[in-house]
Amino acid sequence: MNAIASVCETYGVTLPEAPLAFVRHHQAVVSTVVGMQNAAQVIETLSRAEAHVPRHLWSALRAAGLLDPLR
Repeated sequence: MNAIASVCETYGVTLPEAPLAFVRHHQAVVSTVVGMQNAAQVIETLSRAEAHVPRHLWSALRAAGLLDPLR
């Protein structure tokens, strides 16, 4: 299993949810483009974007060496 996915799972977050949350809260990111091909993917992406991601996930990813400590 992917190391990032494993840490995310510990916090009840799926791998697709984590990056959507990361870019939403990162001060250097002003927009995000997500590729979607049909209505089902739009609905799925919107659901993932609204998922609750505990803020402690980021410190756990940093502690595991999976996220830049300066971010």
